[in-house]
Amino acid sequence: MKIVKGAEEYHLRRHVPVRYHGIESRRVISISLKTDSLSEARNRSESVWEEQIARWETALKTGTAIPRASYKATVASATKLGIVYLPTVKVAELPMPDDV
Repeated sequence: MKIVKGAEEYHLRRHVPVRYHGIESRRVISISLKTDSLSEARNRSESVWEEQIARWETALKTGTAIPRASYKATVASATKLGIVYLPTVKVAELPMPDDV
């Protein structure tokens, strides 16, 4: 995995696997790792890539791809409503409630 430093934070740059070319117009993607620490970027890169693969797999199974702009708009709308959006990596780190 190629980790590159942007203006303020690290990004993961990877070629889109051929399997997903039918649902992804980009051939190379850059995903923010939301950190300015190289060691933290390395720690996050695998799970961020796995999340991206999961999104593509879902799109393949459902036959519909959610456009990137639509995804960002959905997150922005949730934020306006006071709903905190967390990527699955962060949700997995949350403590389990005692009553579950």
